[in-house]
Amino acid sequence: METGASSEPLTLPDAAGLGDRQIKDGMAVYQNKTDGYAVAVNPFEGGTQVLTVLGDSSAPTSFTYGVAGVGEEVVLEEDGSAGVIDVETGEPVAAIEKPWAVDANGVEVATRYVTDGSNLVQVVDHRQADIAYPVTADPKYFTCDAYTHLCVKFSKSETKKIRNRVDEGATAAIFAGVLCTGIPALIGKATCAAAVALVGTKLRKSFVSAAKNGKCIELHFFIPSGVLTRWKTVNC
Repeated sequence: METGASSEPLTLPDAAGLGDRQIKDGMAVYQNKTDGYAVAVNPFEGGTQVLTVLGDSSAPTSFTYGVAGVGEEVVLEEDGSAGVIDVETGEPVAAIEKPWAVDANGVEVATRYVTDGSNLVQVVDHRQADIAYPVTADPKYFTCDAYTHLCVKFSKSETKKIRNRVDEGATAAIFAGVLCTGIPALIGKATCAAAVALVGTKLRKSFVSAAKNGKCIELHFFIPSGVLTRWKTVNC
């Protein structure tokens, strides 16, 4: 399963440790269960902002985002920003603005990006004297549909697996459960299942047709509400 613009995956820092999604002031907010920080996803015209709020000095000093897909690479720019490029062509796939971080008094906290080529890591040097918590750190990244949606593309085998469940006459709940397995934390399984239930019959037919013709299905979820606004059959 692929997410993001074209084939870019999108993962939040320590996604497995994040709690349930809550909507606050138009943002999707996730509280880390053990490490003293929260992640808020804030859409804006032309992109999406991730605000990571560090509650105290026990919070981590680095936060990892998965942003590069197969055949893509994260590169760091001289001005501190970052980008994702297609390795074969060298063409840009996505851009991530220069990071910033401030403490509770608005004082800048040193921050920078590092990368292993696949993941973008924001390092926040907050464990120093005279820091007033909470500290807020911010990368901005780009998704799909004019940067307003999260796109989830099922592989050919995944599309066939879901089609097979449909052929078995599974209930709408089982269909949604299979389809929403592995959906990124940015959306969440419960939100995905509710969104799929609204269009279940039509979406089932799309999976049957796509699997029959060797195609894949790509879902488009609006951020941060998680509403499934559309889907399409794509080559894979």
